[in-house]
Amino acid sequence: MAHRWHFPQAASSEQLRLPEPTYQVDQAIVDRLLRARAQAEPLLIWGSFDCDGIVATALLIKALVAWETTYFLPQRRLHGYGFQTDILETYRQQGIRLILSVCPSAPISVLDLEVLALRPGGILNATGQAYRLVSELYRRMDQPGVETFLDLVAIGLLSDPVSLAGEAHLLAQQGLTALAQTCRPSLQALLNQFGEKQPTIRALANQIVPKLSAIGRLEDASLVVELLIADDPGMLCETFLQRNKTNREYAEPIMLESAQQIESRLEIQKPIVLASSHWQAEGLPIATARLVERFHRPVVLIVVGKTTAWGWGVSIPGVDLWEALKAVTPLLERSSGHAQAICFAVENKNLPALQVALSRELAQHTPTPAQELTISKVVDSSLVLDAARECDRVYEELAPQEPFGPGHPRPCIALLNCTPNHQISRDGRHLDCKIGGRTLRLRNQADRREELEAHPALDIVFEMEYWVQGKVLWWGRIHDLRPSRQKRSLTKPFELTFLDWRKVETETIPDLVIRDWPLIPDALAALLRLKKPRIVALVRCSKEWASLEQQILGATPESDMLSAFFSAPPSLLERKTFLREARAFHRWLNDASAQAILELCQRLMV
Repeated sequence: MAHRWHFPQAASSEQLRLPEPTYQVDQAIVDRLLRARAQAEPLLIWGSFDCDGIVATALLIKALVAWETTYFLPQRRLHGYGFQTDILETYRQQGIRLILSVCPSAPISVLDLEVLALRPGGILNATGQAYRLVSELYRRMDQPGVETFLDLVAIGLLSDPVSLAGEAHLLAQQGLTALAQTCRPSLQALLNQFGEKQPTIRALANQIVPKLSAIGRLEDASLVVELLIADDPGMLCETFLQRNKTNREYAEPIMLESAQQIESRLEIQKPIVLASSHWQAEGLPIATARLVERFHRPVVLIVVGKTTAWGWGVSIPGVDLWEALKAVTPLLERSSGHAQAICFAVENKNLPALQVALSRELAQHTPTPAQELTISKVVDSSLVLDAARECDRVYEELAPQEPFGPGHPRPCIALLNCTPNHQISRDGRHLDCKIGGRTLRLRNQADRREELEAHPALDIVFEMEYWVQGKVLWWGRIHDLRPSRQKRSLTKPFELTFLDWRKVETETIPDLVIRDWPLIPDALAALLRLKKPRIVALVRCSKEWASLEQQILGATPESDMLSAFFSAPPSLLERKTFLREARAFHRWLNDASAQAILELCQRLMV
């Protein structure tokens, strides 16, 4: 699919600043919980079996130790989402009249019980709302220590496909910092199993926390709640890891068979609704989540039993899965869910009709992939000395914006005028464009190798994914590419003589004498194109690094030496980025031979 490439102006520091928190805690819930604590009323925390609901439940149990709490977590196939009257009646007979619910589809009125309901969605999910509720409770009680729960917040926010816009992103950043230093025994045990003992923030966000999403894939999630709140998680951790291993084994054939069906039917851009009689139901949650990550489409997988089929679905931001399922309710035995996840049972005789109807409904709710790509960073291979290393610098510049996810997507990078080495991936499905040891992958288009190799240079738009392989820290997921429109060529170099007077002067009279290094290649290019010299002489080496930093970061707006490079006074972030580019350029120029500098000048003058 052809895309329009949009190259926006550089963002200002105001545009890059994260918004202030906007979620408002319901003070009526706070007042009621404080009254329950004062009167020693028993409190039931009604959880949910997905990762977000599990973590929110554990957070509330640990935070509300001053309350008389108990909890209940529904099972995925047995109970689904929402309240079950028979279970509530059991707790009612035990004297419980007050319920704090984190379930997204729970009613606010049931029997004669009083329900305080968090409503995940919008600004924050259940974990984020639970943390904000606890923060307000602790503030009202003048109790310190609420920040000790931020490690749980990171898991709840990053392990499920929830929006990371605005306040959620701010909480995720704070949570990752806390998780890297967590003292919680259960999380320490899990981190030791899934990652390093002292993981970096980037490794946590991209590699380790996604693995922790396995806590939301078990049929009976109460095991995980007990694990997260345990002071001695030894046996619980071993049991969880063993069950998770079994579920992964069940999920592997489901993912393989599903992916083959999707790609063979060329339905990668359509909602995915598949059924099979030989799948294991325990593997569906993991397989569904992985397929959503891979194809970025709503996925519904159905296990067919003797008389009844059971389905589990996960959506993507912007697609309300529950609304689509409600449209086919007459075909179902039972169902529950919310915008991002559903579960249901259907008689086998109605299954074919359900697949057709649900696919149709989801197609109406699923937007077509965006046809416009907004470029955040541009690297022009014809104007830099090492495109791969320049991309590495861009990757490091993006670190303060981690974590990325729905609502806060990874920035798109445009690599212009590049000449990659094309290779077919090991499985024969993908085309890898190699740039100086870095891999930019064009998924499912290995057959385009011959076509792309016919072009002298390419422009590629991609996003950077975390991946550690030796000294390489990232790989690129290609969104679009096209032949370069203006490729600078050295086959007919501009006639130019370069005199290296850094050490020895000659009697030749130059047209242009460069006494100080230009700050960046663009500045040198502008100077050369303005003067159009035939003979260029360089008099001395670069300025001292300290002097360069002082000039760029310390210049006043009235005497700013960067005014030629920016239409408005640059922010501190823009100055630091400019300084990094200038340092790299000067470092190369100090060591470059006269021939190398001559070739650079020839390229810049074309």
